[in-house]
Amino acid sequence: MSIPERPTVLYIDDEEDNLLVFKSAFRRDFKVLTTTSHTEALEMIKQEEVPVIVTDQRMPVCTGVEFFQQIPSDINNVRIILTGFSDIEVIIKAINNCNIYRYLTKPWDQAEMKRTLDLAVEKYYLQKHNVQLLTDLQVANEQLEEKVRLRTSELQQEKEKSEHLLLNILPDEIAEELKQHGKVKPRRFDHVSILFLDFVEFTKIAERMPAETLIEELDHYFRTIDDIFSKHGVEKIKTIGDAYLAVSGLPVSAEEHALKMVGAAVEILEFIDTEKERRTAAGGTAFDARIGIHS
Repeated sequence: MSIPERPTVLYIDDEEDNLLVFKSAFRRDFKVLTTTSHTEALEMIKQEEVPVIVTDQRMPVCTGVEFFQQIPSDINNVRIILTGFSDIEVIIKAINNCNIYRYLTKPWDQAEMKRTLDLAVEKYYLQKHNVQLLTDLQVANEQLEEKVRLRTSELQQEKEKSEHLLLNILPDEIAEELKQHGKVKPRRFDHVSILFLDFVEFTKIAERMPAETLIEELDHYFRTIDDIFSKHGVEKIKTIGDAYLAVSGLPVSAEEHALKMVGAAVEILEFIDTEKERRTAAGGTAFDARIGIHS
């Protein structure tokens, strides 16, 4: 907490002599501003930072309490009021309403006034420091929340990528079991159908075709084959180069596993024949495929 060497104090009194006495007594320790007008005092505190305000209670136009009530709520300062004994009850009632820090009776004692001003200045800058700490803490919390939000989003994206990868590699039921338990319990399936597909003379075709084009062609065929297998409830096991391995009847047993697999194989061959006719007519490279099924 940093306190200026000569913090500003504003003193308001309708008697010029009182202003001169106050300024003379405290000008070495404080930057003393004085005025006989509450209106002028309001302008002063709007134009510069005034940590402490001291005002006489009895003033011609409005009382000290009424003046403090006119100060905008966004201006925070420490307020001291000077009063005679007859005004003490009024001041006590107004302390909470006007945020009055302390009242001193007139005539004021210089030593007591100095102690009061020192404490008031310390209170002002302590409050200011605490407000800054709260602001910094709020900013830090907001930044932390943003980092947590971003990290959570990143983790969610990574989780979705991992789940997508699992679903591409494994059947849905197996992937879900792996996510839930971290491992998969081995199971035996006695009634399944296995399909193996590869492209005829793929090596010769690959020698004549640019690598990028070859990969695009394989991707086109395999994507369509994926869709056909999904339609018939057949699980893709893996692809190895131009070969495709799939199975029907697991991970969920199905009595019609062979029928499903044959149906998928027929549709795949129809797709490959259609592609062959189209590509041959366009003068392009066509693929033939061989399919073997074992139940």
